[in-house]
Amino acid sequence: MGLQSITVHTSSEPYKYTPLDDDKQEIRLLVLLPGQFSAEIRACLEVAKFTNDQTPTFEAISYAWGSTDNPVNIFIGQPGNSTLSVTQNLAEGLPYFRFEDRPRVLWVDAICVDQQNLKERGHQVKKMADIYSKAARVLIWLGPESQNSTRALLNLEHFASKVKVNWQNYELSATTEEVHWADQSMAMPLLEEDWLALYHFIHRPWFERLWIRQEVYLASRDPILICGRQMIPWKSICNAVISLTSKPSSTASNELIGPLHNRLDFVFNLCDGRKGLELSELIHRTKFCMCSDQRDRVYSLLSLLPTATALGIEPDYSKSVNTVYRDTTISMIETAKSSNLNILTTIESDEQRRRVPSWTPDAETLRHMATFALSLEYPLHEHQLKAFCRTITINELRERYSPPAQTLPSLSQSEEAVKILLESSPVSEDDYWKNSSLNSLVALTTALCRGRSFFLTQEGKFGLGPHNTRPDDFIAVLLGCRSPLVLRTCSEGGYEVVSEAYCDGFMDGEALLGPFPHHFAPRNRYDGTTSWYWAYLDQETGLLQAEDPRLGPLPPGWSLRSHLSEEFWQWIVNDETGEEAFPDPRLTSESLRKRGVPLEEFVLI
Repeated sequence: MGLQSITVHTSSEPYKYTPLDDDKQEIRLLVLLPGQFSAEIRACLEVAKFTNDQTPTFEAISYAWGSTDNPVNIFIGQPGNSTLSVTQNLAEGLPYFRFEDRPRVLWVDAICVDQQNLKERGHQVKKMADIYSKAARVLIWLGPESQNSTRALLNLEHFASKVKVNWQNYELSATTEEVHWADQSMAMPLLEEDWLALYHFIHRPWFERLWIRQEVYLASRDPILICGRQMIPWKSICNAVISLTSKPSSTASNELIGPLHNRLDFVFNLCDGRKGLELSELIHRTKFCMCSDQRDRVYSLLSLLPTATALGIEPDYSKSVNTVYRDTTISMIETAKSSNLNILTTIESDEQRRRVPSWTPDAETLRHMATFALSLEYPLHEHQLKAFCRTITINELRERYSPPAQTLPSLSQSEEAVKILLESSPVSEDDYWKNSSLNSLVALTTALCRGRSFFLTQEGKFGLGPHNTRPDDFIAVLLGCRSPLVLRTCSEGGYEVVSEAYCDGFMDGEALLGPFPHHFAPRNRYDGTTSWYWAYLDQETGLLQAEDPRLGPLPPGWSLRSHLSEEFWQWIVNDETGEEAFPDPRLTSESLRKRGVPLEEFVLI
C-alpha cells in the first residue's frame, strides 16, 4: 500500500507547538481522529499531565523514522488548517493505526515532542522510559506489506506456537507431540520462498533502530508487532527467532544462508532482553544499531540501567557528541564501585581519530569488518586445538554456562568442526551448512569475529584483537576491567587504548591470580531469576561454589556475612565499619602486590 495523496489547503500553515510546562510534568498526546483507511490523516495534539498519580490512557508507537526526504503533511486540529510534516514511514503507518468509528490516543515521538526545541527534547527523553512502561500497549510498526512479509509473519507465528523457550538457558521444549520442533539437530521444514520472505522481513530497518530496546523491554504488556494488516505478539517473534537460530537451515540456498544467519544473530541479540546489564555492556551490544543522533548511543540506554540516576547522566542535546561520551566515561569510572573500567571495552580506536582521548569511546567509530589469514602449523596439538576453538568463539561455549547454553556449540563440537575445515579438501557449501557442528560454529564465529584479527603473542597465546592491531602493541589486564585491552605506546609518552581483546589464558584472572587448580573450571551461573554470577565448578565433586578457589583467606578485618543468595555471591563486609567490599579486598592493588603480582601503572591519553 503506497502513501495516500494528501491535498494541502492553500490556507494551511505549519503547526506551531505550545511549550510544555516541565514543572507540571506535561506530555503531548496525538489524538488520531476516526476516518476511512484511504482518507487524509487528521489529528489533534493534546497536552496531558503525566505523573505517577495521574497517567492518561494511550498507546505508544515504536517505529523507524526512515528517511527525512520527501516528508508528508498531516492535518493537526479539528479545523484542519495547520499541518505537520512527518516522515513517509510514519505517514504510511498512521492509516493502519486509525479506527473508523472512534478516536485513538497515541504517543509518537516525532509528533508529540517538538524536535526543534532541544531543551524540551532533553526533558521528554527523560520521560520516555515511563511513557513506554505506562502505555496501555506498545505498538510496533514495521511498515506496509511487501516482499512476502505476510508469509514470513505466518511462518513465525507457526514456529512460536510449536515451542516453549527457556530464555535463561535458551532451551526449547515442544508444545505438541511434534517433538522435532524442539530438536536442535533437525532442520526447519521450509521452502526457499519461506527463507527468502524471512530474510527480507528481518532486514526491515526497525530491527536496527537503537531506541527500540527501551521501547520493547520496558513495555508493561507484550507489544504487538504490525506489518501491513498482519499483527503478531512480540514474544512470538522472539520465540520463533530462537528456534531459527538453534536449528540447522539446510533447506535454504547456499547464497542465502550466510547473510540470513548473520541477520538472525543480530535480531536474536535484540530478542534476548537480559536485564541488569551495565552501561558498558549495553553500549557494546548496541554498537551496530542505528540512530540519527550519536548522543543517543548513551541517552537511549539510560532507562535500561538500574543505577542510571547514580551515574548523574541526564540527556542534554546542547552538548556535543564527544562531550557526552567523555562525560559518560568519567561518570562511570567515578561512580562505579567495582569493574569501574569496563567502559574501556567499548572503545574501537581508529587510525585517524584524534577527536577525543583514546580512553573515551568515539560514537563515530564503529567496529570495522576484517578478515584474517591463519598461519598455523597443522595438525595442532590437542591443547592448541582447544585454545584455538576457545579463541575464535571467545569461549562462548555451551559448557561455559550453568545450566549449559543449548544454543551454543560445545568445545568438542567446535573441535570437530575445525578439524573438518582444516583437514578436508574444500568443503562444499551444501555439506558446510548441513553439518550441525559446522553450522553452529560458523554462525557463532561470524558474529563474534566481526572486525577482529587473529593474533599470536610472543608467549604463544592465541587471541583476537582489533583489525588494526600492530606487532608492537601489547596486551594489558587492567584492574577493574573485565577484558584485556590492546594498548599502544605513544611517541609523546603514555599509552593509547586501541580496543578490547580476547587472549586465551588471560580471560579469567590468570594474569593476577594464576591458573585454576586442575579440577576447577569457571562457569557463568544463572540464579533462576534474572541474574548471572561467576561460579567455580569442582569437576571432581560436580559442585559449584561462589568463591574463586585461587583467592585464599580474607585479610584481617574482613569477614563473610550470611545471606539468602550466598550460593551465588559472597557478601564481604568490613568488621569495623560494616561497609561492603567493592572490590573484593583480596583483589586490591595492595593485596595483589603482597601476593607478588607485578603490577604496573599506565597513563592513558
